Amino acid sequence: MKTPEGVEVRNNSIRISFTYKEVRCRETLKGWTVTKGNIKKASNLRSLILSEISVNEFNYLERFPQSRKAQQLSSAEQKASAITLDQLIDQFIELKSLTLSSQTLETLIRHFDICKKHLDTSALISSFTYADALIYLKALKSTISNRGTLRTPRYINKHIHLLNQCFELAIRAGYLKANPFSNIERLKSDSTEPDPLELEEFNALINASINPQFKNMITVAVYTGLRSGELCALAWEDIDLEKGTLRVSRNITAQRKFTTPKNKKSTRTVFLLKPAIEALMKQREFTYLKRPQEILVEQKGSTELRKDKIRFVFTPASKTYGYYLGAVYSVAWNRTLKKVGIKHRRAYQTRHTYACWMITKGANLSFIAEQMGHRGTSMLEQVYGKWMESHSHEQITMLNQKIS
Repeated sequence: MKTPEGVEVRNNSIRISFTYKEVRCRETLKGWTVTKGNIKKASNLRSLILSEISVNEFNYLERFPQSRKAQQLSSAEQKASAITLDQLIDQFIELKSLTLSSQTLETLIRHFDICKKHLDTSALISSFTYADALIYLKALKSTISNRGTLRTPRYINKHIHLLNQCFELAIRAGYLKANPFSNIERLKSDSTEPDPLELEEFNALINASINPQFKNMITVAVYTGLRSGELCALAWEDIDLEKGTLRVSRNITAQRKFTTPKNKKSTRTVFLLKPAIEALMKQREFTYLKRPQEILVEQKGSTELRKDKIRFVFTPASKTYGYYLGAVYSVAWNRTLKKVGIKHRRAYQTRHTYACWMITKGANLSFIAEQMGHRGTSMLEQVYGKWMESHSHEQITMLNQKIS
């Protein structure tokens, strides 16, 4: 079949060709059946495109939104006129997947799933305004979460921050000039203060008739400040009792995946206090001679997996896994508190206990930050500086000695 210039029939479809920015472009007209009428319309479309190119009004993405060539040859402004929030979110997740662990990435995707319930993510990003951002904020505050409760200010702030980051990507890519989420005021939240164990409570736990291995685990937790995932993933290969050190090199997630620690600073050497060394010495008789297990450790910021052949320090009574999961550890912790009659608090409070005890004992803040894997001392000053009344007499004694 004879066709007009720049129009051809290929595999029962019609394709037009033209030159744009000195590049030869070919585009198949999807859904156009091969008829004389459609071939004539294709020729007319090509003529219109050539006319738009000649007066610098051709928008490749508007004409062919699925075209790879359009993506290559379109300006940032033209891309912005065609990109939807869905597409921007996909780009953001793809970029983040290069540096985030699988657990953090899954959390990120769940946050965006909530965004999609309250925002029209099929809309162009250029159509979003500051008013849309406020409407979204109101929706998060007034609707019920999947747990059947209202969302906390802290949780809502995370969502707004996430969308702010997403639109910042659009600005840096040149898609937009203004970020509708940049000036949203953060909601004020009631700060959750640490609720550390008092010394009397800790002693009651240790002196109670509970599983001796779990006693050792609690003691190590309180006197090292390890995160729960770090504690559960601890291996004898990480410990040097002669030097009195412990190397934090892995973590276990809620999804039962082993990863490297939370951040670069969290891969650290912890100098063991005497009670921790004594607890580990006692724990040796239970797990030190167990057969090593081979596990895969996900390297954060990489697709690589590290093979570790290790003996776990703490193992639960259940034979399901040869190591503690965070949830199993929490259940054992809650059960123990109830048995001893101590006020309920999360297992993570052992980390708060370490920080508060060290601060009230006058330890150097930089040392404590290094031990806990913090980037600096600001977290200690803002979050962990809770005074514990049981240590007041010690501080008075110390001050009296210095004053004298």
